[in-house]
Amino acid sequence: MQHKKRDIQPPAPQDGEAVKPEPPDDLWNQIEAALVVAERTKNKPSGSFTAAELADHKGLTRSQAARRIAKLLVSGKVKKCGVSNGTYYVLVKP
Repeated sequence: MQHKKRDIQPPAPQDGEAVKPEPPDDLWNQIEAALVVAERTKNKPSGSFTAAELADHKGLTRSQAARRIAKLLVSGKVKKCGVSNGTYYVLVKP
């Protein structure tokens, strides 16, 4: 037996009652974007960067960013820290 969805409207607010705001249409997109930023910055010290951040900042693909970082690692310009999804890079001071 299937139940029909009923469109139940909340009662109209009385004088002085607060009205619950409607969430924005892109609420889930905003939440997802906030989670991505939170995940990137979870255990990363200030002054460091991730491959994803470099890609986003320079308009590169992740592969292009990874190749550029590899060149910086070989030349000793950056140091790799962390592992797997927690990998970030720090500029080596001269």
